[in-house]
Amino acid sequence: MKNIFIIIGLILTSTSLFASDVDCKKAVENGINIMKERMAKKNPDKSNAFLKVMSSPEKIKKGVARCEQEIKTPEGKAEWSCQQTASTFEEFKACGK
Repeated sequence: MKNIFIIIGLILTSTSLFASDVDCKKAVENGINIMKERMAKKNPDKSNAFLKVMSSPEKIKKGVARCEQEIKTPEGKAEWSCQQTASTFEEFKACGK
């Protein structure tokens, strides 16, 4: 029985260390900034309202909460880590594949 608790403790520790590499707020804000740049280039007249909604504090908070849940899996961590470091729309788009 003691071994089971040790194993569970190791799993929880490794999961929290694994997930801590991603700064969810930075990942969300980086994604928003990349989308802003992309939309401003493609259609500057129609992007303003959508971008205001996307970058509202409430949407950022929801994005951070989603990130914090998803980085608990290896796939989620990889996707959000990619989004955090993406510098172009093409890199950002590839993160979800």
